[in-house]
Amino acid sequence: SPFDTGTNNAIFPEYKRIAALLGDLVFQAPRRLFLDYTASKQNVWSFCEFLNTFMPAIVCSHGSDLKYNAWVPGDLTDLLIRFVNHLDPNGPPSSNLFWPTYNNSSRLLMTFLDSDGSHPQKITRDTYRKGAMDFLISLSLKHPF
Repeated sequence: SPFDTGTNNAIFPEYKRIAALLGDLVFQAPRRLFLDYTASKQNVWSFCEFLNTFMPAIVCSHGSDLKYNAWVPGDLTDLLIRFVNHLDPNGPPSSNLFWPTYNNSSRLLMTFLDSDGSHPQKITRDTYRKGAMDFLISLSLKHPF
């Protein structure tokens, strides 16, 4: 979804509008529906990535978060290794990185941000475009494709 990228990635006049709609319909709304359902049954964690938003072309493709962040040394790799070993991505209390569980009231995400290649993180709320997402979820449940 091409948000907060200014005029970058505008390949043709309606490209970003179409990409936003398809991103929400095919990826974001189903992701949120899945999290809403599973968060009441077990511990779940979710993350969002805003990397390479400064690039003037299509550079953040589906799965690029794993290619550039999970399989190279860094924060997401550390979290993934901890999760595989302990079923919890968080390390000891002295660890400088804490990833809260996602639940239906707080809706907390680990968010990876672009900052001149340093990829800092912060905890954000998964409430962006909530009304629109809820509408897409109800529409897709009523008329599945």
